[in-house]
Amino acid sequence: MSKEILYIIVTYKEKYYHCSSYKSLIDSFKCSKFLNSNEKLYVFVADNTDLNEWDCEVAENLDHISVYYHRFKNNPGLSFAYNKAVDFAKKNGFSWVVLLDQDTMLPSNFYEGYSQSIRQNETIFLKVPVVFINFNAILSPSKYIGYRAYLYKIVEPGIKKLKGNSFINTGMLINIDFYIKVGGYNEQIKLDFADHDFVYRCTRFTTQYEVLNIRLLQDFSSFTNSKEQAINRYRLYLRDLKTFKKGKTNKCMLFFNSDFLRLVKLSIQYKSFDFLKLRLSK
Repeated sequence: MSKEILYIIVTYKEKYYHCSSYKSLIDSFKCSKFLNSNEKLYVFVADNTDLNEWDCEVAENLDHISVYYHRFKNNPGLSFAYNKAVDFAKKNGFSWVVLLDQDTMLPSNFYEGYSQSIRQNETIFLKVPVVFINFNAILSPSKYIGYRAYLYKIVEPGIKKLKGNSFINTGMLINIDFYIKVGGYNEQIKLDFADHDFVYRCTRFTTQYEVLNIRLLQDFSSFTNSKEQAINRYRLYLRDLKTFKKGKTNKCMLFFNSDFLRLVKLSIQYKSFDFLKLRLSK
């Protein structure tokens, strides 16, 4: 049962072998019972770093570990990177992909848990872990009503109803044929809303998803932005929001629950009307 899963890590301005996701993925593979078999770990690195002087020396493949490194110098976005990686996976005989970012700590049972999940149930094509933020709050999956995420206090493993729920990209385990059937990620949405847009389209093709008995940790405590950085980030948010809105129903609800709330939060946080000026210019 070789080449079942391709693990996709998208990086930006960090060499993949230094990032938390890659290092903890390797550790979890080494902890798995499969290490002494013919099982191999396959990793696809999509490097979106847009620095001319960037040079990422590709580490030699280790025993039982193969890394496929691809550089996209113009930073075409998260959605583009995922789609290219899935194209690679399909052409090279993989059946499933796992989507990862560079900042997530994966537990020691991650590799074994994901491998077992597709052996135990191949009929659920969309599987996700429980993702915690700063150790104490469940970030994903979440209720998703009226284009707004509401965090769960408790999420139990098992098969769940997809409608009315959503989740972030990190840790998603997806059957490749299902991914292609859904249409992949929308490459016009570079970052924000990419996950919710994909899940929204998944509801047209399945009514269920599975929560795995796997817990991931995303720590955003070290991420701080200056006002200038926040404005630039908000500009990108508005770009993706414009694309996300296309074809959606109840745009009034989308405005109040996503657009307006983000504007108010940033304006209060940075005590500035610059965000409002930017919003009115779009």
